[in-house]
Amino acid sequence: MPKALAASLLEGAHSWAERGLPVFPIAISWNEKKSGTNKRPLTPSGHHDGTTDPESFERLIKGMSSIRDGEVFGLGAVPGAA
Repeated sequence: MPKALAASLLEGAHSWAERGLPVFPIAISWNEKKSGTNKRPLTPSGHHDGTTDPESFERLIKGMSSIRDGEVFGLGAVPGAA
């Protein structure tokens, strides 16, 4: 993962975590058939891996590079957690 992208994800994660929202890394792609986005967690347990701890989130994204063609990295927030 490029350093600038990792820094951007960490900045967003820190911002949400400061508000009490656990976050986890996701992959986002466009789905023409439904005219909307697909989102897929990039952690083994999806939103259950969400964290408000910056060091834990940094470990989650460290070394991530396996996204599919047409996907971009993003952040997911655990709904109703705050």
